[in-house]
Amino acid sequence: MKWKTPRYVGLILLIILCVFVFVLYFICQDWEYNYAVQLLNCIDSLVGIRQEIAIAVLFTIHGGIFALFTYALITLFLIDNEDKKKDWFLRIIKSFQKS
Repeated sequence: MKWKTPRYVGLILLIILCVFVFVLYFICQDWEYNYAVQLLNCIDSLVGIRQEIAIAVLFTIHGGIFALFTYALITLFLIDNEDKKKDWFLRIIKSFQKS
């Protein structure tokens, strides 16, 4: 149970962060200090390769957050004890290699 506690806290903070960003993107667009909309406007103002690099960096950050979220969900809800937690990824790879 000790290994689950930090993941619960991290998962709750990640969900709060996602809800906060969602509210900023879609509800508070006219707010002066809305960093999410300012970031999107800044990326839209770039041209050429700079815009493509900025979009790639933004997608990489979002992909990393999604990977952390998925890992937290898998280790919290799909794995029962700490021994199974250690090699769940290797078992997934082996199952793909067999098929």
